[in-house]
Amino acid sequence: MRGLVLPTILSTLSLGVLASKPCPQLGAVFPPPSQVGAESAWKSFAEELSRNLTQYIQAGRTPYAPIVTNESSISIRIMSADSKEALFDFHRAAPALANRTINADTVYRVGSISKLMTTYALLIQKGYNVLNDPIAKYLSEIQDPEAEKSPLDRLRWDEVTLGALASHQAGVSRQCK
Repeated sequence: MRGLVLPTILSTLSLGVLASKPCPQLGAVFPPPSQVGAESAWKSFAEELSRNLTQYIQAGRTPYAPIVTNESSISIRIMSADSKEALFDFHRAAPALANRTINADTVYRVGSISKLMTTYALLIQKGYNVLNDPIAKYLSEIQDPEAEKSPLDRLRWDEVTLGALASHQAGVSRQCK
C-alpha cells in the first residue's frame, strides 16, 4: 500500500498539469487586420515597393549600399492573416543562377534571420536611439487604459520598447487559443 502512494500523487499532479490551460495573453487582444489588400494605402505602398526594388536592381545600388545584381536574388512575399492570397509578390533570380527559377513556391532555409533583417532595416532608417522608444509611440491604439489599474492582468505597452521586442525580452506571452 505504501508503494502506491507516490505513484498516485504523481499521476494526480500530472493530470492537473495536463488539464491546465496555458496562461492567457497579457494586455488587450486585438483582432488581426482584415482586407488589408483592398486598402488604397496598401496598394500605393505595394506599387512603390515594387517600383523601388526594380529601380535599385537596375541601378545596382540602394540608398544604403550597392547590390551585386549578378549574384543577388530577391524574393519577397507578404501575406495577410485573413486571406490565402498574397498581398505582395516580388521575385528575381540572379543571372548567376542560370537555369533556376525563383517564385512563391521556392523554399528558403533562412531560419529566424528575417527578424534580424527587420531590426537592421529599422536601425538603418531610424538610428540606434529608436530602440528605447515605447511601441505605443508608433501604435497609439495599443494603449490599454486599464493597465494602470491591473498591472498583473494587463500589459503596459507604454513600457514595452522596440528594443525589448527585437531582443525577445518584452515579456509578451504567446496568444492562447
